[in-house]
Amino acid sequence: MLRAIALNIVYHKKLQLNIPLFAKECYVKMSFPIIIALALGIAMNYLIPDGGWGMLVCKGCMIVAIYLILIFLLGLKKEEKKNIINKIKAKKL
Repeated sequence: MLRAIALNIVYHKKLQLNIPLFAKECYVKMSFPIIIALALGIAMNYLIPDGGWGMLVCKGCMIVAIYLILIFLLGLKKEEKKNIINKIKAKKL
């Protein structure tokens, strides 16, 4: 933790980076998809009964898919979404 604080000071003082803006852009914006995916995962755990390792893997894959969709819809900027879509289209050609 001390290393992270020291690096943030170096980034702010020496590299003139706006660390509070960076934290807001990254962590605050990404926290909403995490919270929603966590809530849906907890709800899924109550609604879908346990069924061994196969069900665990299935639930995990569903949570990952939900999280990826939420990150794409809520966490990324328009330019980032456009870049991802362009890379997917380029691989299909």
